[in-house]
Amino acid sequence: MLDTFVASEGEAEVVMFSGGEPTIHKHILDFIDLAQARPIRNVTVNTNGIRLATDTNFVAELGKRNRTPGRSVNIYLQFDGFEERTHLEIRGRDLRTLKQRALDTCAEAGLTVTLVAAVERGLNEHELGDIIEYGIDHPAVRSVAFQPVTHSGRHVEFDPLQRLTNPDVIRLINAQRPQWFTKGDFFPVPCCFPTCRSVTYLLVEGNPATAPSSPSRAC
Repeated sequence: MLDTFVASEGEAEVVMFSGGEPTIHKHILDFIDLAQARPIRNVTVNTNGIRLATDTNFVAELGKRNRTPGRSVNIYLQFDGFEERTHLEIRGRDLRTLKQRALDTCAEAGLTVTLVAAVERGLNEHELGDIIEYGIDHPAVRSVAFQPVTHSGRHVEFDPLQRLTNPDVIRLINAQRPQWFTKGDFFPVPCCFPTCRSVTYLLVEGNPATAPSSPSRAC
């Protein structure tokens, strides 16, 4: 599969290991090694962070692979917000302490992290600005991604006319951090249509507690 991917892309930018939960697979480090042995610049691990919070040896092994010349490992970490209700409604358990521990162990190992928030109308849409600011302040975090919830599978019935959209997320970010963002700061990236995926970047100067960092991203 990796060979086919490289053959179609040439020098591939990134491959993501997702799931399920990829960190519980007994060969996940071997898979990362296989990817890094090919012309793939970045390996991203899409994870809930539980193993990162509880297995420091595993995090150290990821950190070693992040120091491979010309290659990097990035953590794509589920991070839905700060309130207990948010975690219980989206993930079924309170994971706040584990998320903090996972981020701290990543920082210690030199791993970079993308905070990835599933956003649901009426649940955690008011936390977007706080998530961005938290990411700015944490040394491991390099980007933030917001993904409106897809209502399928275990999610309850919903009104499709009331679902949260990507333009809604951009408006909420602007409303919650108007000193940092305007709607015009976001621009579409190549996707199936312009509002499918949008991005912006921030630059930090001075004290990160009072100034935004780079990059922050809304998807």
